[in-house]
Amino acid sequence: MSESLRVLLGSLALALGFLSYLPYIRDTMRGSTRPHAISWFIWSLLAGIGFAAQISEGNGIGSWVTGLISGECLFIFLLSLRVGEREITRSDWICLIAGLAAIPLWIAAKTPLYSVILATIIDIFAFAPTFRKSFVRPHEETLVTYVAAVAIWTLSWIALDKPTLSAVLVPATALLTNGSFIGLVLVRRRALASRVVN
Repeated sequence: MSESLRVLLGSLALALGFLSYLPYIRDTMRGSTRPHAISWFIWSLLAGIGFAAQISEGNGIGSWVTGLISGECLFIFLLSLRVGEREITRSDWICLIAGLAAIPLWIAAKTPLYSVILATIIDIFAFAPTFRKSFVRPHEETLVTYVAAVAIWTLSWIALDKPTLSAVLVPATALLTNGSFIGLVLVRRRALASRVVN
């Protein structure tokens, strides 16, 4: 892939990364979306560490979106402390502890395979509280942000200068979890709507 095309794709991912979180932030401030603090806290850490790894390996504009998303996740986490999900269950706390405990192992992992496995586990732990909340209340999420995330992470992946296994593990995991979450929310919204009709 040419450098100019890589820059174009990376710039597009960066622009989408910025714009896609605006509806989520707007809906959170209005109270129609209630982010789960545990999920957004771990996501900010995961993306931040992934950004640092990509930069250290010499990746260019393809890594910038990871840094941007880390900052946006941190901002939403701070918002969630004031207007986010109030029902924090024991399983949510377990996910937080397990996710945080796995992060040092991920950083210390010397082989790409272990890094991929650990990053996937951390992201699953991070998503679990939001999955649980959204199974019960699927309308309390701004779905367009997650749909945009699939496009953003795909563009970011393509735009990486050096697509090593450790560089792609964050976008690959994000694609898997965001895609699964979109499916869950759509299925649950449809199921709840059919109950109302019946």
